[in-house]
Amino acid sequence: MTRPTCALVPLLLCACGLFGGPEGVPTDEDEALIFARRITAFYSLLEDIPIDAYFTYQNRELRSYFEDERAFSDYYASIAGSIRDAAFRNGRAEQVRIEQFRFERPGEARVDLTLVGRHIRRLRFWERKVYRTDTWRQVEGVWMLTPSKL
Repeated sequence: MTRPTCALVPLLLCACGLFGGPEGVPTDEDEALIFARRITAFYSLLEDIPIDAYFTYQNRELRSYFEDERAFSDYYASIAGSIRDAAFRNGRAEQVRIEQFRFERPGEARVDLTLVGRHIRRLRFWERKVYRTDTWRQVEGVWMLTPSKL
């Protein structure tokens, strides 16, 4: 092996979790694909809509990603508060970027994401960003978003 190839072997072994790498739960590709599709569908619903608006709060499709009304209300309050505190123009995240997801234990995963929007004041033309980590759990075989307590 060449020298650069030899240097990559330990990195690949760490990435595979054989030694010294971050701990995670091994999952099969089908489960990871199902999860990725579900979170992509949910976070795409949050793009370019006024998150702090009443009609968004009443959206049935958004609610279908939560186990119950209380979980949805907690999450909604948290994300709307984050958008408001970051002074996003019109309460909108123009983009919701899924940075990574990882399976913490069987039936539980964390998703790191970035909400990107414009500042409420038009002269501050640069992007504003909010970083979040959401927890998802399997409930009767379906991945549901589980908000942290406020």
